[in-house]
Amino acid sequence: MKKVIILSLLFIFVMPAFTFANKPYELFGGKLVNGIGNWGRTTQYYWIDDSAYKETEIIDNSMDAWIDTRHGISTPIFFDSTTDESSSVIDIYKGKYYPKEMGIIAETQFYRYGNTINPYFNYSWTIIELNESSFDSLHIFYKSGTIAHEIGHAFGLAHTNDRQDSIMCQISSGRYVNIPDPGSLSGINVLYE
Repeated sequence: MKKVIILSLLFIFVMPAFTFANKPYELFGGKLVNGIGNWGRTTQYYWIDDSAYKETEIIDNSMDAWIDTRHGISTPIFFDSTTDESSSVIDIYKGKYYPKEMGIIAETQFYRYGNTINPYFNYSWTIIELNESSFDSLHIFYKSGTIAHEIGHAFGLAHTNDRQDSIMCQISSGRYVNIPDPGSLSGINVLYE
């Protein structure tokens, strides 16, 4: 009888820890309506505004990190840069959007039918704004991580601030990676497969 009680208590107190353990990714709920490339059968595009031109190499490398992953996890992501803004689903700008004191390094906005929408609904395209007041003072490691983080938002991933090993963790919460992690890549596969 004592064994049954002990096992029952273990089940009651230990199992919830496994049941409610943090997922390796979080989703907003919405996603890009035309997908993210369908394993190369289609190509989606990102466009870099002249205001962010000096960051082109970092932006390209950050997008490539989502496409050619270093973790052995394949995703349907297939993006290329374009000079035709009308064909892009991710537009990237850089400007003084917020004072440095606010701590906002970058943000992603979501659009459908020309209107800004909540990412809990499917969206047609996104705009990433790099806030030069904060972004310019970052080390290149954190710049590339910030851009990869915002691209993750553009794809539909939400913050995972309890996981410092996740690209979707904010710098202010202790993120120490600058490329997509296995959990975020798994989230992409759940969202787009």
